[in-house]
Amino acid sequence: MDKKEITYRFVYAERCNMCGRNDFKVLGKRLSQHQGRNPRQKMGITTTVVQCRTCGLIFANPLPIPHRMADHYEVAVDQYFGEHLKEIPETYFQQEMDTFKAIYPARVGMRGLDIGTGLGGVMKALVRNDVDAYGLEPSKSFYDYALTRGFADDRLFNQSLEEASFPDSFFDLILFSAVFEHLYDPNQALVSALRWLKPGGLVYISVPSNRILVQLLANLFYRFKGLDYVSNISPMHAPFHLYEFGKETFEENARLNDYSIAQFDFWTTHDYVFAKPSPVIKKITKLTRTDMNMTLWLRKNG
Repeated sequence: MDKKEITYRFVYAERCNMCGRNDFKVLGKRLSQHQGRNPRQKMGITTTVVQCRTCGLIFANPLPIPHRMADHYEVAVDQYFGEHLKEIPETYFQQEMDTFKAIYPARVGMRGLDIGTGLGGVMKALVRNDVDAYGLEPSKSFYDYALTRGFADDRLFNQSLEEASFPDSFFDLILFSAVFEHLYDPNQALVSALRWLKPGGLVYISVPSNRILVQLLANLFYRFKGLDYVSNISPMHAPFHLYEFGKETFEENARLNDYSIAQFDFWTTHDYVFAKPSPVIKKITKLTRTDMNMTLWLRKNG
């Protein structure tokens, strides 16, 4: 997927997408493929990676946007997810649903919207927990596969968030599970989600942190070798992450969009340092708050 030809246009950001400020710190360069130990020995193009000094958002500036979004995500399900991920266990996403039920009063006829449905695991969890499930999946291959899981086409839509339209104050819960970092305009995505959300409703977001231990170590390695590269984000190769976030990113954005952070946590799936999870690394990440990911529950005010 990384080696096929993709044409980009590069768009400069004068202001931070999440807080609107215009004070950036240059972190380094990011290559259009996996960099390894010596990115100078690899062919490709680079873009500059910056960090907002106000809210901590990390992003590429200029931001590379493919002329065809399908070049990033219109791939076979097996190629993107792998066979081992296609079988979704019954307990998938149940911990998150338990959190939702703990911080949101149960109502008759609750509705949830899963943005970036993928294989349909989150929608299945919504249905399992008595929430009327809707989904948006812009990739045709992912959408077709999710339909085979039993979802009706009046609940699952082959659309991007930008193309979708729902009534105001329609949903109790809107979910961006491993999706928000792929969106070119995350602030506008939140604006839309909050408009579709009932007052007091919740937005669930799971995103990469802007302080990941293995990335901090990799960046130190590059500095030691005298290289001006960084390992943050991957805007031009899989998994096509465009942003990394801090808690302060959403604290600043909440002032713009009238919501509050109902709950927040860090978590790490695995440490990427050893072949199997290392208790030592996990302890260090917890103590230093350098976990890979953050989860946030955002509550619409009112």
